[in-house]
Amino acid sequence: MSLYQKYRPRAWKELLGQNHIRITLQNELASNSVTHAYLFTGPRGVGKTSAARLLAKSVTCENFREDKEPCNTCAACQEVQQGKALDIIEIDAASHTGVDNVRENIIQNARVAPSRLKYKVFIIDEVHMLSASAFNALLKILEEPPKQTLFILATTEIHKVPETIISRCQRFDFRKISTEHLVDILQDIAQKEERMIESAVLKIIARRADGCIRDALSLLEQIFALEEKNITLEIASLVLPRSDTESLITLFETFVRRETGRALDHIQKLAGEGVNLIEFAKTMIEFVRQMLLLKIQGKNANSITFDLTPDKEAHCLRLLESLETQKLLWILDVFIEKIQDMKKVEFVQLPLELAVIQITLGQHQEQNQEIAHMQSKSDTSIQNMHNTEKIVAQEALSKVGAVKGEEKKWAEKKSKTASNTISEAATDELQSITKHWTKIIKKAQQQNHSLALMLKVASLAAFENDILTLGFRYQFYHDRISEEKHRHVIEEVIAEVIGKRILIRCEVAEKFDTQPVWEKSDNIEKVPKEEVQNVWDLALNTFGGDVVQKS
Repeated sequence: MSLYQKYRPRAWKELLGQNHIRITLQNELASNSVTHAYLFTGPRGVGKTSAARLLAKSVTCENFREDKEPCNTCAACQEVQQGKALDIIEIDAASHTGVDNVRENIIQNARVAPSRLKYKVFIIDEVHMLSASAFNALLKILEEPPKQTLFILATTEIHKVPETIISRCQRFDFRKISTEHLVDILQDIAQKEERMIESAVLKIIARRADGCIRDALSLLEQIFALEEKNITLEIASLVLPRSDTESLITLFETFVRRETGRALDHIQKLAGEGVNLIEFAKTMIEFVRQMLLLKIQGKNANSITFDLTPDKEAHCLRLLESLETQKLLWILDVFIEKIQDMKKVEFVQLPLELAVIQITLGQHQEQNQEIAHMQSKSDTSIQNMHNTEKIVAQEALSKVGAVKGEEKKWAEKKSKTASNTISEAATDELQSITKHWTKIIKKAQQQNHSLALMLKVASLAAFENDILTLGFRYQFYHDRISEEKHRHVIEEVIAEVIGKRILIRCEVAEKFDTQPVWEKSDNIEKVPKEEVQNVWDLALNTFGGDVVQKS
């Protein structure tokens, strides 16, 4: 018998981590105010089915005790406990999704009075898997339930259950069990099984279980299978996916010191040791999250679950001194994105390697800093120019009051000349880009057809300090082009065509037309209206909605 079956709750006091549910149901049982339908929802492996069976046993118990517990000795309790009660009907909705199954297994059965017990109880697991017609059939009997009939529905995806079903049930939300509570539960079970386990092993199991007691007991059972009475971290590593704290700190250190080669060597070493890289990446996300909390809260952080010795904690704090909070947030974003890629590809090592390369090189963050610096520099230069000319004009006016009008004209002419000198080079660059825009779009089309369509409706609004501003009339284009992957493609294509690397930024305004470049330039290929319509079709197909005409 597996540990999960062996330690399945047989009394309400054994339902761990769900006190808010236990107390409510016990009070209803004691006051004989049990309703006709219950809906248990929550993550997998937290006790929904166990609570349903416990409720079924309690309502049918012949000697329900004053302490609000089933007696576990009467014939009814014994039948339910052994799974032999004919009046307790468990249905797996995942394999009985159709309306015919609901009619045969539930509706027709419910119309027949209990044969042996006080109640006929239907436990429907994974109820969200029922079809729409099956839900409609179930709804009818929930609205007018037969006497002495109890329905207990369980689901992990409450959003898939129709509101009409939810509204006719008493809903209970099960919670994940905290890491600290899981450690206590595992320690208690280990003592009952006469095993000694290091606390570090129990913490690793609890973290991997992610609040799911069934997963925690499954991992514990694998460790017990090693047939060791005294289980150390070294022994447990034969079973547990490795991602020890030392390994996490080592990789985190390469991020801080920007050691790309060392980071890649570390990933290769983990892969060679047979480490589950997806699990390692998940643990790394949690580790960086806790480093973020340590950065913000310092040594007072209460949510640090990794077993850090004082030396390791001090080392982590020293590393965090070199990192800004924004960088930690960015590292989390990179890992969250790449872990999704790891689940989609066969070679899971590649997305993880790309993540550490991106982080150690700091590509995205440096690019953003460069743009911000260039924009700040541009704003400062323009402001300095205006301040200088203002001072010159004021001095001239104060010295030559008699020719005030002429001096004013001279200052204005000087300002205009300076402005023209500054913008002349930028104008030439913009004209060069405009001249090659058709070629740029064709190059972009080879990599991303929808991206090329959006570039065709872009307005080349401005070019200054090696930053090209693309103007769009609608927010949709702005958001799509502003995505890092799309912006990077455009910048690479422009660099390939004009032989110079520039940066891209986007603006949205009513003044930008959908075809400004093509209408104002004779030597550039015009975009047919059908092409523009294709862009709208693409947007509507992707995001849905309707086109609203402004009056």
